[in-house]
Amino acid sequence: MTTTKTMQKTLPKGWKMVRLGEVCEELKPGFAYGKSDNDLQGIPHLRPMNISIDGRLTWEGTKYIPKENFNNKVEFSLKTGDILLNNTNSKELVGKTCYIQEDIFAVYSNHITRIRVDRTKVDAHFGAILLHNYWQKGFFIDKCHKWVNQAGLNKEILSEIQLPLPPLPTQHKIVEILEEADNLRKFRQQADEKMKDLIPSLFVQMFGDPTKNPKGWAFKKIGDVCNKKTGTRNPSDIADGYFEYVDISSIDNICGTITTAITIPNVEAPSRARKVIKTNDVLVSTVRPNLNAVAIVPDKLNNQICSTGFCVLRIDTQVSNYHYIYAITRTKNFIESMTKKTQGASYPAILDREIFNFQIPLPPLPLQQEFAKLVEDIEAEKARQAESKKKLDELFQSLMQRAFTGELVA
Repeated sequence: MTTTKTMQKTLPKGWKMVRLGEVCEELKPGFAYGKSDNDLQGIPHLRPMNISIDGRLTWEGTKYIPKENFNNKVEFSLKTGDILLNNTNSKELVGKTCYIQEDIFAVYSNHITRIRVDRTKVDAHFGAILLHNYWQKGFFIDKCHKWVNQAGLNKEILSEIQLPLPPLPTQHKIVEILEEADNLRKFRQQADEKMKDLIPSLFVQMFGDPTKNPKGWAFKKIGDVCNKKTGTRNPSDIADGYFEYVDISSIDNICGTITTAITIPNVEAPSRARKVIKTNDVLVSTVRPNLNAVAIVPDKLNNQICSTGFCVLRIDTQVSNYHYIYAITRTKNFIESMTKKTQGASYPAILDREIFNFQIPLPPLPLQQEFAKLVEDIEAEKARQAESKKKLDELFQSLMQRAFTGELVA
């Protein structure tokens, strides 16, 4: 881990180390949130989860407070140029930071510190980038208060943290360059968002709303078009070797793909690692079905293992196509139906049979195959976009590194 002393010796010409407290007008933690104050029509009450790991403000999972309570919390409001820093979390997440780009009607929790910099010394956007880069490099870890499961940075600790600061014109130039690069990433993200709607739109265009079945096709249970006996295997029965393991966290439920599979020694196989998966199997999570963790098994994971938390749909290719069944399991109707059948409060789940018993309209196989061919073309384009996104992310990270070594702006 790089230390402050190490950084002092390697600062670019014209840069200097400063205490955060020296260049701030304010370091202000937020206020605790009461569960009884949850009102979806109220004012957003931002928490650590609203600060993404790539340094953006995200609204996913936002909690709210009633509007009538806002008058007592005006001091915790936000405006353009504010920096939000996660002050309490797991050790690895303390210090993640985001920049408020425009005035927003929101307040923030006591697990966040609002930072307002002295604009005569610091470009606020540069300050946010610097702090987030600091977090990514792990500089906050040894500064934290440590509790049993969490770590924290209080106002006093934050005030004393040393930061490398270039002259103000250099800060402005770095922000300008990084914003241009980040705009390219935003355009890529916008294109990706549009691409996600293509398959559902194509499905409705070709088959209509499955709940209304306008084409009048016969209804079948999902279990009628699947081979239910997909097989199990205990990897630890063979002492030597490794296997690829797919669990719920392996699924990107937004894109509906397997993003990561864990390589595990056979002898360390988790107790839930039992279900054998094959190429083109459709995996449907039976845990928290409202999250719709669904994906198709790629060829590289053929004959590997998934968690018993999945229902494995191995499609009978004589009567149906796996792309069609996959699309059905991504529909709003399927998600809502499965969510209503969940059991258990702390670990809501459904049984495989609920999925197998779900009724679907079954179009002629040639039409399903035509749909599948179009989907494959869309997926190929999504793969090209993913590679483009990866390169843009690498470019941005490279520019970040050069920015804080003085290479980006001479």
